[in-house]
Amino acid sequence: MIRRWLTRLASKAEPIAENELSLVQIDRSYYNDVPFTPTADIPGATALLEWARGLVAGTEAPERMLETSIFYGRNLIVVSQDEVWARAALTQVAGEVGATVTSIAATDVARLDEATLASLDGPCVLLLEFGDWARESSDSGPDAAAALARVVSLISERDLRQSVFIAMVAPTLPETSQALRDVGGFDRFLLIAPRSDAEWGRYLLSRLEDRADSSLVETAALAGGMFSRTFETERRRDLAVLRLSRQAAARGSVSFSDLVELCVRGLVEGAPTLDPSERVRVAAHETGHVLVELLESEGTMIPEYASIIPTAHYSGVMMHAAERLVQDGAATTYSDLVQRTRVGLAGRAAEELLFGSAGISFGCENDLEQATFLVDRAFSRWGFGPGMDDPSRSGANLALVDEDAEKRTPSERERLAQDTREFLREQYTAALSMLQSHRPVFDDLRAELEQRGVLGREAFIGTAKRHGLAIAASVRKAA
Repeated sequence: MIRRWLTRLASKAEPIAENELSLVQIDRSYYNDVPFTPTADIPGATALLEWARGLVAGTEAPERMLETSIFYGRNLIVVSQDEVWARAALTQVAGEVGATVTSIAATDVARLDEATLASLDGPCVLLLEFGDWARESSDSGPDAAAALARVVSLISERDLRQSVFIAMVAPTLPETSQALRDVGGFDRFLLIAPRSDAEWGRYLLSRLEDRADSSLVETAALAGGMFSRTFETERRRDLAVLRLSRQAAARGSVSFSDLVELCVRGLVEGAPTLDPSERVRVAAHETGHVLVELLESEGTMIPEYASIIPTAHYSGVMMHAAERLVQDGAATTYSDLVQRTRVGLAGRAAEELLFGSAGISFGCENDLEQATFLVDRAFSRWGFGPGMDDPSRSGANLALVDEDAEKRTPSERERLAQDTREFLREQYTAALSMLQSHRPVFDDLRAELEQRGVLGREAFIGTAKRHGLAIAASVRKAA
């Protein structure tokens, strides 16, 4: 795993010939970890494939190359916020139609000349690295301006019958120099949609090879989305994969909970610790969330993970069951709204259970904010209202109210605030009552979390079963 990663890095600097320029030929295997396939469900992929096929077909019939070049456009800008994904797409598509891809660094673009282009064996796509030279507003000085002028000159003056095509990946068109977009510059523009969560999941599993356990495989799309949004650059993703690989080497596999912990804690080694009294409080708070999730779902939703290892963002965290997270946090029914609100307020209820009402901390602010936002939206936009589980009240709140609280009438604001406050009070009372009636299991889970710092699904299921709580037979097994 690590050897392959180092090989990838080394290949970036390996020239294909003795040349003053840093030209690197990239084959399809370079992007094995980015499994792009030109299918119709990736917007822009089929258009990219048609562009490559058309130009390569033109090289096989030189007498029609001029016509083909005009029809398809010889010089392409691929627009994508995900540069690695777009470069992989271009490389895979070129390989599929029998063309090669050669990349040139942004720092060398100013020295590109016709002799260099003539030295490339066609059909070939010359991939220019986007840099200051290609930006619409650049204060990088004369070097960037010289590189821009060189590229525009090469594109506008080239023989259209040649079989070397120029391409570039740009984050957006407005960021790209107008000179490259004008007549005489690039003549074809395609947008490649960014990787979906499912594609990021496949990428992560590919990088981890056979070291991902069943919990990570079964939640690949969820894990991929979490991974990509936490580690936003290629370098950070490489470091994250190396960290997970080291864990897998020590334990034999890496789990969804391992990924969650890495996303929460980040790449910095040596997290701070809580003082003893705060450790007790945070353990109680997170245990409240865990236990009410178990009870409210009647054992069908097992949280993935709870931690009292502090991060830069919070002192503790409970990660909901993957099955719930896949729903994108939406409360799809009134019963869902009730359940989510109780789980969200259960941390505060747990603090009251352990320390009394006067001992509740300000650390519950985020939970209250999320619960208030969810209930306000349900009551203003979804036609939900307090006590809607009573059939006689199911249609009592069907009028929609503006999402922007500032645009609501005073009476609407007052009514929604009153209904929201009353609903939150009822669900908070219900969550506190649940914890009080299940005090033994609460105390066991809290003590275990306080001692170990991190608990996963297997610990939650084991403790619940010891206390006779129901765990649904269909629940995803702990790894």
